[in-house]
Amino acid sequence: MGSKVFKSTEIEREIGEATDDELALINKFTRKTLEKDDVYTFSMVLCGNEVDRDGEAFTDEALDKLAELFVGKTGICDHRWLANNQVARIFAAEVIAEQGETNAFGKQYVTLRAKAYIPRTKRTKSVIEDIDGGIKREISISCAIQSQTCSICGNPYYGKDCAHRKGHVYDGATCVAMLGDPIDAYEFSFVAVPAQTDAHVTKSAESEDNEQEENDLETKETGEKNLTEEAVKKERERIRDIFRLAKGVCDAELAQEAAFGENPLTAEQFAVKALERQAEQGAAILGEMEKNVLESGAEGIETEPNAGYETEAELDAQKTFDTERVKRATQ
Repeated sequence: MGSKVFKSTEIEREIGEATDDELALINKFTRKTLEKDDVYTFSMVLCGNEVDRDGEAFTDEALDKLAELFVGKTGICDHRWLANNQVARIFAAEVIAEQGETNAFGKQYVTLRAKAYIPRTKRTKSVIEDIDGGIKREISISCAIQSQTCSICGNPYYGKDCAHRKGHVYDGATCVAMLGDPIDAYEFSFVAVPAQTDAHVTKSAESEDNEQEENDLETKETGEKNLTEEAVKKERERIRDIFRLAKGVCDAELAQEAAFGENPLTAEQFAVKALERQAEQGAAILGEMEKNVLESGAEGIETEPNAGYETEAELDAQKTFDTERVKRATQ
């Protein structure tokens, strides 16, 4: 499992009615055949190979893979992963070279552009109006990547062999974490929520019961949003703390497993696990040394103490011999 990534951009101006070719692509995702009047389409830049505010940038190869992964993915609001929060779907995506533009590395600037559709229904009417009115403008994508490589040393950014930090300058070059090897695309999300309450709640003055019911619904949705935002915040903090500890214990493989494995660990659990693994490795080394000693037979060899010199004459003779040997060695 890879790291979850959120990136933001904006909707483009190309909006409106679907062409015949676009409608054919759209109908691949529908249960009934839709006509042009049934759908609203718009295009957007999902991401690119430019360095973003997080000090990260997608590789060109990652963008090519994301173009495949994002086709068919849903569009929601505020990254709230609820079934009734789905409002759009991507039906086409491609990587485009922006003519005459380069990125921070001086290379060709490329972007991942996508086209999405929204069924024209009563439920989606306000969403379409907000897009046309420029209220729902910024979007954010969510995807999973497997690698983050340091632009300075070329090593895994969170690995033990990388001592650089994003945004810091080394010999005139700014450190960037290069995002690569995407394994999944989750969704794109409208993140600029309009201020008008009728953009998501329609109240009726005919009945106090209806008003109370809608107030309850709004309270429930607000609670779900707060819970989701808090969960995302805690998850990011957990992963950040694990990789900070990984710098000290020098075990990138265990850090990846703790952060993104099937059984994720807290930072505290990761620290204990790392110490246990180090203890196991130390015991294994000592066991191997003991085995080598036994196999060599050195354990059965006894040492004999220096017998010393029995008389002063023997001691003087040894000193004379040592003195002469030093003289010869220095001549």
